[in-house]
Amino acid sequence: MSMDGPPPPIGTFENVSSGGTHSCGVTTTGSVECWGNDEDGQATPPTDTFESVSAGAFHTCGVTTTGSVECWGSDLGEGLSTPPTDTFKSVSAGTWHTCGLTTAGRTRCWGDMEWADFFWEGYPPTGSFESMSMSDAHACGITTSGSVECWGELDWAGGPPPGSFESVSAGGLHTCGIQPTGNVECWGNDEQGQSTPPEL
Repeated sequence: MSMDGPPPPIGTFENVSSGGTHSCGVTTTGSVECWGNDEDGQATPPTDTFESVSAGAFHTCGVTTTGSVECWGSDLGEGLSTPPTDTFKSVSAGTWHTCGLTTAGRTRCWGDMEWADFFWEGYPPTGSFESMSMSDAHACGITTSGSVECWGELDWAGGPPPGSFESVSAGGLHTCGIQPTGNVECWGNDEQGQSTPPEL
């Protein structure tokens, strides 16, 4: 398959996710369009109808309108693109593994769990979460009470500040979240200014 992959499509989207070297988005009709590197098939989605999509480094996963998770791209010999059969409300694709939140509030992870075990990234703390965001060596999630919990290699990525958040996104060595007021708070490595959001 081509390393270059298809160009960004023209159209309107409900949500979009950027992975290692590719991106995918759910269109307003529920189809998934991907562009960028397609070396492992990570930019060649199935024809199902989706609610959301999450692009990882070498694979992509999405939640369909029926609540199942579909993944495509590299399986890395560890089941990276082989999700469980639970019904999900969200999914987040990392580098070596993926985690999702079931409709029953349970966290399910799959992929290279040996790597996840090394950093404890694939084993979130106990409790109920509304959403999660996976990165290379750490992950963060918003609990049902609105606080942010992070786990994994936090010596690099740091821990979250107190307070309530609407959404959170984990990057390589830092994390940012949006508070109910609309303010963006970031924490972790700031060598490139990635944890210093602009003041609006």
